[in-house]
Amino acid sequence: MGQPASRGVEFSLHRKLIHGGRPYAPWLRLHSPNHRVYDVLVGLDLATQHGDPADRHLRLALTILTEKRRAYGTWLRHRAHPDVSAETTFDPDTEERKPVVIEKPERANKWLTLQALRLSKRVEDAS
Repeated sequence: MGQPASRGVEFSLHRKLIHGGRPYAPWLRLHSPNHRVYDVLVGLDLATQHGDPADRHLRLALTILTEKRRAYGTWLRHRAHPDVSAETTFDPDTEERKPVVIEKPERANKWLTLQALRLSKRVEDAS
């Protein structure tokens, strides 16, 4: 594990940072598209790509993600941004926030489902 991403994953997992501090509810809400924010799926994706997908320290986060899987094998998109309830964009000319709808929240999301299934396969293959 010589690369910076790998070292960061190792540091986070082995110091059990998932258990540190106050719980951050937005971390548990899946969002898309991914940009500058972080959630459990983004964290697991990075950890399984740059670390050991079979690492026992991932179990809690994997359990959280598994519990979010719907009956039909899909995952819901909760929000575009985990800290903002309405999907908005900022118009610099008028300084107004305007709604933007890419995909409706609280519905099965193809992109999140693809990401979660790829991650699950990565973990399964490593076990």
